[in-house]
Amino acid sequence: MLQRLSAGATLDELSGVLARDVRALTGFDRVMVYRFDAEWNGEVIAEDRRADLEPLLGLWFPASDIPAQARALYATNWMRLIPDATYRPVPLEPPTVGGRTLDLSGAMLRSVSPVHLEYLANMGVGASMSVSLVDRGKLWGLIACHHYAGPHRPSYTDRTAAEFLGRPASLLLPTKVDAGEQGGVVQVAQRQAELAAVIGRTPRGLAAALADGEVTALDLLPAAGAAVRLGGQLHLLGTTPPAERIGPLVHDLLAAGVRATDAVGRVVPAAADLAATASGVLVAEVAGGRGDYLAWFRPETLREITWGGNPHTSKTAQTDAGPRLSPRRSFDAWSETVRERSQPWLDHEVAAACGLAALLTATAANRATEDNRLATALQRTLLLEQLPKVPGVDLAARYLPSEDDVVGGDWYDLVPLPGGRVSVVLGDVAGHGLAAAAITAQLRHALRAHLLRAAGPAAALDGLNQVIGALLPGKLATAVVAELDPATGEVVIANAGHLPVLHATGGGAGTCTRGGVPRSACWTPPVTGRRG
Repeated sequence: MLQRLSAGATLDELSGVLARDVRALTGFDRVMVYRFDAEWNGEVIAEDRRADLEPLLGLWFPASDIPAQARALYATNWMRLIPDATYRPVPLEPPTVGGRTLDLSGAMLRSVSPVHLEYLANMGVGASMSVSLVDRGKLWGLIACHHYAGPHRPSYTDRTAAEFLGRPASLLLPTKVDAGEQGGVVQVAQRQAELAAVIGRTPRGLAAALADGEVTALDLLPAAGAAVRLGGQLHLLGTTPPAERIGPLVHDLLAAGVRATDAVGRVVPAAADLAATASGVLVAEVAGGRGDYLAWFRPETLREITWGGNPHTSKTAQTDAGPRLSPRRSFDAWSETVRERSQPWLDHEVAAACGLAALLTATAANRATEDNRLATALQRTLLLEQLPKVPGVDLAARYLPSEDDVVGGDWYDLVPLPGGRVSVVLGDVAGHGLAAAAITAQLRHALRAHLLRAAGPAAALDGLNQVIGALLPGKLATAVVAELDPATGEVVIANAGHLPVLHATGGGAGTCTRGGVPRSACWTPPVTGRRG
């Protein structure tokens, strides 16, 4: 039997061998291999039965047939036997031990729920046995055995052998399931490798590479659409929900602790109207604090499911002990069209999406580290190693970067001018990191050149403004220049959008604004200077 189990190349072959051999071993009228889906509905994927019995192969049974309490017991107790479904339960004497109710969870002789006995009676089952199939600690399915000709009690040896078969079958399940998905696994792995190569070649253009390259994020998984949000910018590929709906949808899914769903309306009811484009959603966060993510979308796929009886006919019955569930009486095939569900996301697809997001996170972090290193080196070249010597003036400078933003677009400068004058400069380029530092270097040198040639700081800033407009369109910077003549003490200030100059004297300090106090030379728009 073990040889036959191992020889099965697919899940269908494994489950078929399992059903046949367990029936031959135990003598039950019907043996089924029953597989749970993500919502604990069960499908009969293999069956071996007495010739006169109606087939149940391919039928689905709702999660309510095996409630959560029973599933928890199946995950810990691999074997369960009801040799006579018409038995009369016997009360436990005494009902408590040491003041505590005795836990019979692991006892083979404990009674079962009256609802389950009624369920078996409605199916015409006189005896039953089940062996759990557990995949990596989680209940995957059952080997369900039914007997219709009355009570049936397999020997202890046969029961032990049946349970033994269930254990290696459980170990083989991941291999057989993966074998059935092997083609898709290989294709996704190939796409993942191609995208990794693209990311390695273009670490500074990740969004464009993933959205517009030869191989895009949409190619990674079987999906109708994808969304790539990197650097705070959203890029859409294929068929997706409206752009304004995607961010809130991703937020709500992650807030609910759901990364992948094939029925988004059940997780986020407000998104039920997106079924045509996004019944299925898979989200992978890209870490970095900017709310970046990758998302894939699948439309609803209409599916015809045949249930073993109408799953909606269970009722609540009143008993002496209070209300309890009364199971359905008919198990005739009952078909239903399922809407607002997509093809489910497979484990290897979720893993590939998370792997791509992790690679983007690592690449962005490495790029940021490298950018900061380069920007820091560049910015250091902008700082004056030694202040110029200007007769009659004491000069000092202090530059203290923010802890949170070591590299930015700020700069200062001291420029000796012809005739003994000196210009004190403060500037700030909008933005941070390497890009801002590179622009800062250009503006610092351009302003130096204009200060040496222009007729005053206002004209110099005017010239710098022309440089930005012509060579750096779309960039923004502010600057203030204070030109000092040590011989006369005269100061001319030109301010192009920067913070006001602080004028400190022995009697106090104040900001220098046009027409304000103290009466320092002040200037606001970069057109002409005002002397004082």
